Amino acid sequence: MRLSFLLGLLASLLLAAPAQATIVPGKGMAGVELGDCQSRVVKVLGPPDKTFGTRDFAGFVSTYTYRGPGLRIDFRRGAGSCLEASSILTYKGLERTAEGVGKGTQRKTLRARLRGEKCETFRLPRRTVRSCHLGGFRPGRPVTDFRIDSRLRVSTVRVAIVID
Repeated sequence: MRLSFLLGLLASLLLAAPAQATIVPGKGMAGVELGDCQSRVVKVLGPPDKTFGTRDFAGFVSTYTYRGPGLRIDFRRGAGSCLEASSILTYKGLERTAEGVGKGTQRKTLRARLRGEKCETFRLPRRTVRSCHLGGFRPGRPVTDFRIDSRLRVSTVRVAIVID
């Protein structure tokens, strides 16, 4: 009797395990979508570990940081009455696209697995930025940006609405 109870409990825990975290290019990641209100994000991910508010060239930005899953979500004023998710960034390897691309993926693997990506290198005065992205950098449109580090591996992934 006791063994069957323990086996049943173990089976229910395994069935309740969360699905694999997924980056959906142009839409979102970790169960959060671009355009979600702050309250929905808290419902999905729980309370953030850190919050921060600031202003930039486009207005007020509220940022939630989730250290465990390695997420940083920016919120801006949207068409509705709430602050909406405008950028979702991951800096840990927990989130992956359906093709398996995420932090740590080699650039050549990213190029082989994704379709429609464009890779560019920008030389700035003090550093070089390598980026592969899906979607165009057009204001108001979604883009998924895979930043590439000096070892030619993905360092961060951001799904965002282009502001300017």
